[in-house]
Amino acid sequence: ASGGKTTATAPAPQPTQIQRWISEQSSKALDVIIDIGIAGLLAYFLLAVGDAFRRKLVRVAGPTLAARRITVEILDEIDAQVQRYLLTMLIINTLIGLATWGILAAFGVEHAALWGVTAAVLHIVPYAGSALTIVATGFAAFVQFEEVSRALFVALSVGVAATAIGMGLSAWIQGRAFRINAVTVFVALLFFGWLWGGWGLLVGVPLLAVAKTTIDRLPSLERFVPLLSDEPKPAPATPEKR
Repeated sequence: ASGGKTTATAPAPQPTQIQRWISEQSSKALDVIIDIGIAGLLAYFLLAVGDAFRRKLVRVAGPTLAARRITVEILDEIDAQVQRYLLTMLIINTLIGLATWGILAAFGVEHAALWGVTAAVLHIVPYAGSALTIVATGFAAFVQFEEVSRALFVALSVGVAATAIGMGLSAWIQGRAFRINAVTVFVALLFFGWLWGGWGLLVGVPLLAVAKTTIDRLPSLERFVPLLSDEPKPAPATPEKR
């Protein structure tokens, strides 16, 4: 300072709310990309070893032929359950995409087909993907029409379709495909979603199917079968009249 005067330095500009939101979302997107990369590497190594990992699991199961046979049956059933899950997800996501496309086209929203594809892809993550689709389509309708009421009606229509197909029909189809009651599927999705967030919603049903397959094959866990099974309880036998 010269002449007894001090020059005050201007404070550094603070990031705006939008900038902070973009920074947070970029960090979350980076975490998702890293998780997908790790999952891809794990899938690659499992495919690279072929049946070696499967043979090791059978060897670890025990020296008896019965234990190894049960292990092979469990692994085969898990493989079939995963394929069944992917097929049901393909059906449900296709229905979600077609319904979203039809609703937006009926309201005259631009790029309705693109929004339908986006809705089908986002629904890979159950519930959370549908919620994001509802918000995004409502915002797109508001930007195009500049009417809050019309945008809300579009979002509500998409939400009704997503709820009916993505929650009700999805839980019913997955329950029938895996022979698990729909209530158990819904509760499992809530639990795994609370535990792991979006990834929990994604892997909740396959983990439940794996658990049911294991429980069905192990006599020590047979008391849990009625909790997961979708099969009706057999009626008690009535004594014959003489």
